[in-house]
Amino acid sequence: LMLPSLSGLCSLTKLDLSDCGLGEGAILSDIGNLHSLKALYLSENNFVTLPASISGLFNLEYLKLEDCKRLQSLPQLPPNVHNVRLNGCASLVTLLGVLRLRKSSWTTIYCIDSLKLLGKNDLATSMLREHLEAVSAPDSKLSIVVPGSEIPKWFMYQNEGSSITVTRPSYLHNVNKVVGYAVCCVFHVPKHSTGIRRTTWKGHSFLTHLLFCSMDCSSLFYGIDFRDKFGHRGSDHLWLLFLSRAECDEYKWHFESNHFKLKFANHSAVSNTGLKVKRCGFHPVYKQEVEEFDETTKQWTHFTSYNLNEFHHDFVGSNMEVATTSKRSLAENAGAAEASGSGCCDDD
Repeated sequence: LMLPSLSGLCSLTKLDLSDCGLGEGAILSDIGNLHSLKALYLSENNFVTLPASISGLFNLEYLKLEDCKRLQSLPQLPPNVHNVRLNGCASLVTLLGVLRLRKSSWTTIYCIDSLKLLGKNDLATSMLREHLEAVSAPDSKLSIVVPGSEIPKWFMYQNEGSSITVTRPSYLHNVNKVVGYAVCCVFHVPKHSTGIRRTTWKGHSFLTHLLFCSMDCSSLFYGIDFRDKFGHRGSDHLWLLFLSRAECDEYKWHFESNHFKLKFANHSAVSNTGLKVKRCGFHPVYKQEVEEFDETTKQWTHFTSYNLNEFHHDFVGSNMEVATTSKRSLAENAGAAEASGSGCCDDD
């Protein structure tokens, strides 16, 4: 099946082509001319790639590609899309580069059961870095779910179980360098678990799994949801949530205090969905301007660095060094205070 030209539908705001038997090349590049489009539903089709022109859908907010079993990769996402569903995309092998055009302050990407992403340990980290480099909004937040069974090794605080308590965090001594906070958990969907029933405003009813993250000093929480049919293929999944400092202030999530507790819960006030949270973590994200010496040009070049790997575990040190012999912090002579204090993790 080939779609006809879409170029004359410039006022269209919603397009649903789910389960239409669309194969590779069936979606023409002129889909990028639908400049009023806000929601695009392409689930249960057979294409391998999408036209790069999709990145030109500047008003697109919602993109659903669930159960596209042959989909292998995505082009760069449009700048304002903030909800992308890739659950059940069994052939998807990479998401690198998809966030480079992002401008929206809020982005969620769900990849439940997209199991070819399993083992790509740095995927969530790379996507977070792309988000930080692309989005300048002070209230930015990013929520990603990908297959995985481990907390990224660079997370400063980690704990087994569904909660983590941090006491006297060392980053308070350099909190002015913090751009936001990363929170994550590894969860598992037991084989015979069932979701809770939800009803849309149109009266449609379906089962869904829910998972929430909350802080003990705030009544507000963040969450993810996905249809009951996903998550039963035996793999653990990693949920990574990044919150800017401005976002945390608005939600009254006080990471800049001497003691706080984060908790992941798989239930609402109505029902328990059966999800199991295995481990969780927390990490302050720092931004720093660094210089690197180019041996070819014999000049120092400037770039921005974030503490998103194991090498940066001492990022809160006296001079915030990221340096080897060929790198140096632009603030290395600023005389920043030595980090002190201690952090602890426990399950209450």
